[in-house]
Amino acid sequence: MTSGIDDSFLEIPVCEWHQSECYKSAVNKIKNIPCVNDTAERGVAFIQTFNATTKNEAQKQYLLQVIEQHWRQFPTCNRDSLMNI
Repeated sequence: MTSGIDDSFLEIPVCEWHQSECYKSAVNKIKNIPCVNDTAERGVAFIQTFNATTKNEAQKQYLLQVIEQHWRQFPTCNRDSLMNI
């Protein structure tokens, strides 16, 4: 129960779930979880940030690959962490 949802309703037949308080609570918690596609949003922001850097498509693709590789090598390197050095 790492999600904080009581899953004991899984032990009763599905046709009885709607009567179970723990099922109702689980449904309520699930419905209130915000759903965000962070990967897609980051990808769009990434392209928008560096899209105007160069007109040459090959150079643009290389630049994006270099930036992505840098982010993987230094995942905690951001403005806040640099200010604390």
